[in-house]
Amino acid sequence: RAPAPLPFRRHRGEAAKRTTGVLLCVGYYCLFRALFVLSVSLLFFPVAATGEGACAPAHAAISAPETTAPDPATRFVDISAPIKQGAHADPPMCAPNVSYVNHSAPPPPELAALFPGLRLEDLPGGDLWALERVEMCTHSGTHVDAPWHYSATMADGSKPMTIDEVPLDWFHGRGVKLDFRDVPDGHVVTADEIRAKLREIGHALSPGEVVLMNTAAGAARGSADYVRRGCGFGRDATLFLTGEGVRLVGTDAWSWDAPFVHVGRMYEETGDASIVWEGHKAGRERPYAQIEKLANLDELPSVGFDVAAFPVTVEGGSGGWTRAVAILDR
Repeated sequence: RAPAPLPFRRHRGEAAKRTTGVLLCVGYYCLFRALFVLSVSLLFFPVAATGEGACAPAHAAISAPETTAPDPATRFVDISAPIKQGAHADPPMCAPNVSYVNHSAPPPPELAALFPGLRLEDLPGGDLWALERVEMCTHSGTHVDAPWHYSATMADGSKPMTIDEVPLDWFHGRGVKLDFRDVPDGHVVTADEIRAKLREIGHALSPGEVVLMNTAAGAARGSADYVRRGCGFGRDATLFLTGEGVRLVGTDAWSWDAPFVHVGRMYEETGDASIVWEGHKAGRERPYAQIEKLANLDELPSVGFDVAAFPVTVEGGSGGWTRAVAILDR
């Protein structure tokens, strides 16, 4: 067969190019449309791509939020005492008074004004909320003392920090527990005695560590004589700790200082006013904070744990309640 004339072959080539271009345009259009539909579907109707959720309805993918729980091997120890009516943890001036409003209490007038005609039985479960009214001072229960608690001026004349002014990093750090349960009630611990306890556990203090004192008062928590139990920590003991960079200490006794009943007897005998609240007052030279009325310190090792004891912020306050927790190393 004779070859086609040159003009005809040129025309057929151009037609083939036009057809190819059209097919490419249609192909791209279909591809982009499919991608668009897929994106919209995933946006509005998410499903799990693998595992058991692959065939689940869309709402199954948004059931429960992801947990932020730590490794199950991590152990938390609550080292706080609960706020409790009649707990014998404070003298009358600071004893908490707790009253409870239960779910079946009559709705308050404010609720009736907001929801006219609402009856208790109309609500799910047929009951209302529970709440508690608490009257106590900022030094009731397990709490943190701010430098403002022990003086109106520092030794250099500056104003001490209130609880809302203390740096947050003071309230978290590596923990050290020293065991003073063998020390008599009312004894004032010295710096040398703390050094000896540190040698016993083979530990040298580092700045930022939180030092907790386990005293005989811990076993008396909840009893009527709790306030008079345990030892205290004197001026030179406190200055030794703060000199090592410790900014937060704690005790399971009622106070960082020796119980007042014992200090009062010593003051009566000596007339020396420097022994009154000497551990607290040492903070005028180097500010620090102390956690008082801790619990369960006997469950802690000497080292190998963190302490978190962030106080409730009371504006301009001398202290704040805390839920102190020890987090043991795995």
